[in-house]
Amino acid sequence: MAGALDPLRRFPVKVRIRGRHWKFNLCALMLLPPFLVAGATRSDAQTKAYVTHSGANIVTVIDTKTNAVTGTISVGSNPAAVVVNRDGTLAFVTNGGSSSVSVIDTACDLAAEEPACVVRTIPVGAGPSDLVVSPDGQWLYVMTASGVVEVVGTDGTSVGPSYNIGGAGALGISPDGKRVYVAAGQVYVINTDDQTVHSFAPEKEAFATISNSASSIAVASDGTVYVGVVTYHFSGPFGFAAGGNLLVVDPSSEAIVDAINLFALPGRSP
Repeated sequence: MAGALDPLRRFPVKVRIRGRHWKFNLCALMLLPPFLVAGATRSDAQTKAYVTHSGANIVTVIDTKTNAVTGTISVGSNPAAVVVNRDGTLAFVTNGGSSSVSVIDTACDLAAEEPACVVRTIPVGAGPSDLVVSPDGQWLYVMTASGVVEVVGTDGTSVGPSYNIGGAGALGISPDGKRVYVAAGQVYVINTDDQTVHSFAPEKEAFATISNSASSIAVASDGTVYVGVVTYHFSGPFGFAAGGNLLVVDPSSEAIVDAINLFALPGRSP
């Protein structure tokens, strides 16, 4: 069902926030990863997109069939990232300003019961930014401002281990939930079975005059890892230049099988 969405299709959206209308285009690529990686099965799981508005402390809900905004949901302070669980029943939002995760019931009636859409709020460490949900829907891996990945239960009561990466970064998770990836300069790999962490450099070959820093990450349904890399060149006619690459990483060997020159700095992965 997820394949029905054209990943290059853009959805024109107009949102009213605090009396002012904002227009933007939302690419379907931003909608697909949570469903493709998690393998959503609910019939309406692909019909909604969730967009955070940090300054307004809301999440806008978009009907991807009609391209219409169906409503907004009030969450915590400075919401950042959104992920949806495998069956599409819950969405999770990091609130960077209130150190929490809002849990949204995706089946709620926005017109009748918007306040009831947030079914629970989970406290986490200061400044949460990115997050991923385990394939079984039981655990959230939350990146905090201190560079610690916290593991908390989606039920709001369970607490798992924490992993000190040393710096904040973007998160991705393998389809089987056995590996959580962190793009934070290096690419860090959390083995969820034995709770170990190792890392590898985001480059096919090391050069003394080039520095590569992993900044974003996404994992496909077959486990292939895609890493957005900011590349700094400390040589050449201008002495310094910056660019970007998209690395394709084999999940078994962690070998970089391809590097695609973006000719621009990569943005955040969906």
